[in-house]
Amino acid sequence: MCTATGVAVAGDYVNVGTASATPTDSAGVPTGQSAVTDADTSHYRGTTTTVATTSVAYPYPTIS
Repeated sequence: MCTATGVAVAGDYVNVGTASATPTDSAGVPTGQSAVTDADTSHYRGTTTTVATTSVAYPYPTIS
């Protein structure tokens, strides 16, 4: 298992994850079979946004 973290950025992003392995027996000895590999592409388009907020202050009545 592999885990990674990061921060998304604005714009186009492409990443290719690859993995390879050599088959072994239960003792960890290579079996002589061909190595296995795989690759997967991921991508996203990050955007920036603006969030508008409004604050309204209501005065509290004073007690005299």
